[in-house]
Amino acid sequence: MVTQGGDAPDGRSTVRIGALIMMARSLITTMEGTLEQLQSELARFGQDGTPTDTRLDALREENEQLRGAIAARGVIEQAKGIVMAEARCDPEAAFCLLVDRSRSERRKVRDIAQDIVSAAALHEAEGSVARIYPKRGDVAQ
Repeated sequence: MVTQGGDAPDGRSTVRIGALIMMARSLITTMEGTLEQLQSELARFGQDGTPTDTRLDALREENEQLRGAIAARGVIEQAKGIVMAEARCDPEAAFCLLVDRSRSERRKVRDIAQDIVSAAALHEAEGSVARIYPKRGDVAQ
């Protein structure tokens, strides 16, 4: 083997070069192992840096909340309609009334809405019974 200057390396240089090559190979092996560990750890994290298990749990919770909101939306819309009829107001004002009552009672809007819808249904049912089975004094003669 010839060096840059054209001289052949002596025995010490050959041993030293061999040792450096072995150290380099050992370092490469260590770096490859570290890289594999790093890639494995990175695979556990999402793009935002949160662990994917945590991110998945957060997405599941958000999905559950959205499903609840969608289910509650129908009841809230019914309650808005009832409030609109009783208070003679527009949909926005009806919703504001629901929100105000929710805040004052420290309850969720959907729970207030459910109470309103249930009360209206009960009232309507009572009215239906009265129409079908009128009291004696209510019968037109």
